[in-house]
Amino acid sequence: QASPADVEKRRAITLDLIGKEGCRLNSPFNCDYGYNIKPGNGLFTNHGCTLLDCSQIYFGDGCILAPHVVISSVDHVKDGNRRGAGDCLPKPVRIGHKVWIGANATVLPGVTIGDNVVVGAGSVVTKDIPANSICAGVPAKVIRYHDPDSEAEDKEAYWNEQGGGFRDYMEQNQTPT
Repeated sequence: QASPADVEKRRAITLDLIGKEGCRLNSPFNCDYGYNIKPGNGLFTNHGCTLLDCSQIYFGDGCILAPHVVISSVDHVKDGNRRGAGDCLPKPVRIGHKVWIGANATVLPGVTIGDNVVVGAGSVVTKDIPANSICAGVPAKVIRYHDPDSEAEDKEAYWNEQGGGFRDYMEQNQTPT
């Protein structure tokens, strides 16, 4: 635990836990071990995320986890006697580049999520999700595909249709640094 103002201490804790510079883990953050978390550049986890890393959890670059996301890389055996004895099945989770996982979503063991995917809030991802898609629901299903390269143009077109240019809006609403 470190004060939000103590940037250096937070950086050192994150580096010690997952061994990668440039990641941001907002507290509280929970994991089993930490060393099985394999982040790409710029991983951001918001408050209350839990990564059950009995097996590897791989992240591509630029991934964002909203508050209270759960990612589990361990499954339980189906036989009650073995399960009662603590037998588990580690199954790696793979998350592509530039994936955004919405608040309170859960990703189950063995799942692969492709690049540029948006997972809707509250979803439970039980199966692989293809790249460039938006999925939601319980269980999560692809609800549409998108072209990540055209989204900036879509935003500018939207603001132009509203009677003002996107750049004008952004210039008027910039927060001073």
